Amino acid sequence: MYKRISVHIVRAILWLCISLLVIIALALTGLRVLLPSLDNYHSQIETYLSRETGFNLDFTGIKGRWRNSGPVITLQNLVVSDPVEGDSPVARIESSRVELDLLQSVLQLEPVLSDLSISGLYVDTTQFIPAPSAETPPVSTQPS
Repeated sequence: MYKRISVHIVRAILWLCISLLVIIALALTGLRVLLPSLDNYHSQIETYLSRETGFNLDFTGIKGRWRNSGPVITLQNLVVSDPVEGDSPVARIESSRVELDLLQSVLQLEPVLSDLSISGLYVDTTQFIPAPSAETPPVSTQPS
């Protein structure tokens, strides 16, 4: 009797593992197929990223592809602006490339980057200078 129960348990575990592998394979295949068509969802991605970051994000192009063991996403002409300060850009990036480490992301249950490349970065640091407060005395530039 115990032998029959253990055989059923082993079979159930094997079917569970096989089903899990098939689901993972289907998800990876879908990701590989959909990555090249990311630009078709340009406005939806832009809206989602703007909402999640709290900044206005605009970019002219987004490309996705599969490289080695993970997805690579490239954004072209990214402009980041603060919605509170108006439309003046806080940062501009000609090209940014993000490569996701898929295995580590699955193991840690959060996105893990294996590579991040940014080219043509411009940051307007004048927008990050805090306004003087009553608690902080103004800084004097004249020697004492």
